[in-house]
Amino acid sequence: MSNQTIEIILDAHQCQGYGMCLMSEDIFEIPQGSQVANLKMHFVDIDREDEVKELAGSCPAQAISFRILESA
Repeated sequence: MSNQTIEIILDAHQCQGYGMCLMSEDIFEIPQGSQVANLKMHFVDIDREDEVKELAGSCPAQAISFRILESA
């Protein structure tokens, strides 16, 4: 039986610090004094797929992407 996880990818060079990603504050943060987001989590459970798709689609700078990983 295989399990799926989602790898979240943030392109820090593309990020403009709009903050739309902060709707998932357990995944993203913009540290004080910074102008770009950081990932707090690089992997999330597959049951958060809709949330991750929304995050990627709502980023005005298109700095967020993801891929679904299979693990044995």
